[in-house]
Amino acid sequence: MAQIQAVVLDLGNVVFTWSSEPPSSPNAVPLKAIMKTTTWADYECGLLTTMDCYSALGEKFGGSPSDIGQALAVARDSLVVNDTLLALIRELKHSYGLSIYAMSNISRENIDYLREKHGAELEIFDEIFASGYVGMRKPDEGFYRHVIAQMGHPADRVAFLDDRKENVQVACLMGMLGFCYEEPSKAYQWLRNSVSCDA
Repeated sequence: MAQIQAVVLDLGNVVFTWSSEPPSSPNAVPLKAIMKTTTWADYECGLLTTMDCYSALGEKFGGSPSDIGQALAVARDSLVVNDTLLALIRELKHSYGLSIYAMSNISRENIDYLREKHGAELEIFDEIFASGYVGMRKPDEGFYRHVIAQMGHPADRVAFLDDRKENVQVACLMGMLGFCYEEPSKAYQWLRNSVSCDA
């Protein structure tokens, strides 16, 4: 296996986790269902404004745009940084001279919010590839090609960590070394082993 030069991390459910179970929305807005809609996918690609997205979701699920916005804001505010993972990333970056990137399906509004609220923690990343600004989202192969080209590292020198199997599968198809973040301890060990393994 080639020596790893870069690590690509997902943000949601990897770098950021829920402080507890995702909170119930005050107006019974189905957050998980919302995030599976094509409307939400378009929003994450920057194709819809926040208000247009919330209006469309309100029509689909019942409720006003403000109800949708409030529910999503409550959920977003409950996110906390995965300090254990970031400590490991800092250690590996320092020890092996790695480049560290984030690649996330996230709207412009939400990535801007995270940059403002968690700027110090996000400084570990050499670059953050957010779908809202790139105009593509995982598992679109075009998004991966864009990220690989921008990083400047050969795909087989990149370790990719994401909580969704379909996203990891495409990363592997693109030539990266991928692992699905399901059990944190196993993911951390995989990262450590992958980075420390010489060709």
